[in-house]
Amino acid sequence: MNDVGYFNMPNKMYPGTWVILGLVLLGIIGGIAFIFVRFFKAQVKWKKLPGTSAQYFGKNHEPNVVLLAECLKKAAELLAKHSQLVTPPGGLIKWPLSTVTKALSNARIYVMDEDKWVDEWGRKVAGIQAGRNLIVGRNLAAFLHEAAHRCEEVIDRERDMEHSSWVADGIRAADDEFATWLASQKSGN
Repeated sequence: MNDVGYFNMPNKMYPGTWVILGLVLLGIIGGIAFIFVRFFKAQVKWKKLPGTSAQYFGKNHEPNVVLLAECLKKAAELLAKHSQLVTPPGGLIKWPLSTVTKALSNARIYVMDEDKWVDEWGRKVAGIQAGRNLIVGRNLAAFLHEAAHRCEEVIDRERDMEHSSWVADGIRAADDEFATWLASQKSGN
């Protein structure tokens, strides 16, 4: 007598089993495809900022790219200018224009759709610098401030988060002059 136990029976797939297996595989493949599509659609579509090697993106709007390019140029000029004014006579220039321009050359400028917003730590902010990303409010008021943080990170290899040396380094004076310049640009438009 041939004693065949349940687990020793030959494997046999019924048509219903194939249908269920096919549906499960189709669901898994569909879910993975859905995740990939959502991931790629969520990526920021950076655009080249004319006349520069920087990139920009406007959240829910198209920012004034001419003004944005001018802000980048003016921020570099003012940071270099004011770092020279605070340098002792005969001393080295802290941030020459070429160095500042290079530090900001690969910037990605993300312009929010509002002037201020609440960041992930619950603070009301007008700008954030994270690596090469300069995230600024729609009014661009924090542009030079965030550019200065980028220069600190790239040129000085450290960031003064408390801004304790900003008066001595000329950054506060550069920021004040930038604010005046930006106001004149907006009133002229």
